[in-house]
Amino acid sequence: MNLETLLEIQAYADGELSSGRVAEIERLLAVDPRAKAQYLELVGVRNAIQEHEAQTVVPETREFFWSQIQRRIAQAEKAAATPVRERYQRWNVLRWFAPVLALAAVLAVVSVRQPGVSTPIEVTTVTFHSDADGVTFHWLD
Repeated sequence: MNLETLLEIQAYADGELSSGRVAEIERLLAVDPRAKAQYLELVGVRNAIQEHEAQTVVPETREFFWSQIQRRIAQAEKAAATPVRERYQRWNVLRWFAPVLALAAVLAVVSVRQPGVSTPIEVTTVTFHSDADGVTFHWLD
C-alpha cells in the first residue's frame, strides 16, 4: 500500500475525502484487510482522543477574556493614532542638548586658551599589542 492510498484512507476516516473517491476507498476497504485494519486503527485513535481528552476549566468567563482583548486592541489603535512627535516629545530635549553641550565645550576651550601664550604639553604614551588576542591598547598619560 502506497502513501497516497494511506492518506486517502485517513481522509476518508476524517470525513474529508472528495465524493468521487469515497466509493473507491469503500471498495478497497471491503477487499483489502490491511487497508481495513489501517482504517479501523485511525478511527479507534480518533475516538480514544475524543473520549479521553482532558477538559480544561477556566475560572474566568469568555466575556472577561474578550474584554481584555478589546482593551488591548483599543490601546494599540490609540498608540498607532498618536503622532510620533507626541510619543517622542521628551527626547526632543536631548536632541537639542547635544549641540548646545558641544558649543559650550568649544567656548570653554577658546576662553581658556590665551592668545600668544603657548604652554608645552608633555604626553607619555604606552602601547601594548597582543597578537594572540588581536588587541592593541594605547595609554596616554
